[in-house]
Amino acid sequence: MIRLMLTVLLLLTSQARAEPAVWVVRGPHATVYLLGSVHLLRPGTEWLGPVVRRVFDEADECWFEATIPDDPSSLSAYYARAAFDFGLPLSSLLTPEQNAKLTEVARTLGVTMNLDTMRPWFAGTLLALQVMTQAGYDPSRGADLVLMRMAEEAGKHIEGIETAEGQLHLMAELPQHLAASMLVSILDDAASASQTIDRFVERWQAGSTDPVAEDLRTTPEIRKLILTDRNRNFAHAVAQLLLGDKTVLVTVGAAHLSGPGNVREMLEQEGLIVERVTD
Repeated sequence: MIRLMLTVLLLLTSQARAEPAVWVVRGPHATVYLLGSVHLLRPGTEWLGPVVRRVFDEADECWFEATIPDDPSSLSAYYARAAFDFGLPLSSLLTPEQNAKLTEVARTLGVTMNLDTMRPWFAGTLLALQVMTQAGYDPSRGADLVLMRMAEEAGKHIEGIETAEGQLHLMAELPQHLAASMLVSILDDAASASQTIDRFVERWQAGSTDPVAEDLRTTPEIRKLILTDRNRNFAHAVAQLLLGDKTVLVTVGAAHLSGPGNVREMLEQEGLIVERVTD
């Protein structure tokens, strides 16, 4: 999803060989490769190995969760409405203990903005991003953005399964109690978040197929909205691509390709064969 809800966007990674897992699904005349992405990475993280390079070179088109709008400022008005609520203070959605933790975490991270005017999803995103950037992670170096730049340079067709506006809308329209619970999870995990992220990236980097999404502290409601429902949309998009005649590389967040109800599982339930690419 867009780099807005980092509790989902941080997912995955090891020390052995820097080669994330790639899967392939074949149609009558089309081939679709599936790659899980980590949306923020440290400079120097090695992941672009021979398998990823080969399937990228083979691809006629590159599809991503969403592409960056030609004019990002076109989202600014909606973004302002989605991120802030001047009529409902954030503090009113939290307990006294949670408010104290919010103040403590913000101070530790050096966040000086007025969090009380923010919707809980945006406050959580801001704090999660601050944790990650302080740990050296950079959204501009995420695997999906690197591949997007490579595709642009190679003149490949680029497409998004979702839209940036749609992803923003998803987060903004989360029920307040769910968004608040996500914020509380971020506050509870702030002290150990960088070590957790490191483990995710190590496993992804080594091509682990463990259900990394299980590491997310999510409720069934959040999992359905953020993962399962979107996995269904991603699987449908892949199935449609298989009706064509092109070779396509589809890159989505790695959490969408592992765990219960993942994209690969949904494709297999439709009778498609999903195989790991090994060379």
